[in-house]
Amino acid sequence: MLTTESSVFELNERLNKLKEDKCKVSTLNFRSNISVKGTKHFDEDWWNEVKIGEAIFSCYRPCSRCIFITVDPDTGFLMKNMQPLRLLRTYRIAPKGKLRDFYGESPIFGVYMILKKEGRINVGDKVFVRKKLSPF
Repeated sequence: MLTTESSVFELNERLNKLKEDKCKVSTLNFRSNISVKGTKHFDEDWWNEVKIGEAIFSCYRPCSRCIFITVDPDTGFLMKNMQPLRLLRTYRIAPKGKLRDFYGESPIFGVYMILKKEGRINVGDKVFVRKKLSPF
């Protein structure tokens, strides 16, 4: 599972603008295996294939989010008023069609990947991406 730091940053900006329920999240809230920096927010929605170091991954579907992202990774306690899940439900629901039928009202954040070619990856490796013609 991959997320991008810019998507987390964008979410934090939205959370900071809330009159109530302000909180801050990190990539740890999303339990991603790989976190990439240096992209546009939600650019991962467009990714089809990713090469990191010697490894090649195929992005096969977006990751839907549940209540676990509301758990503070430092304390283990639920964050107030179900944030950031509530906010993500306002703008990160799958588009109508097969994805909406599959995910329902669960918001999308990050992407699941399948390993196509094994290889070593390291912190700081360049990330190369082959994009799709449309997101998701």
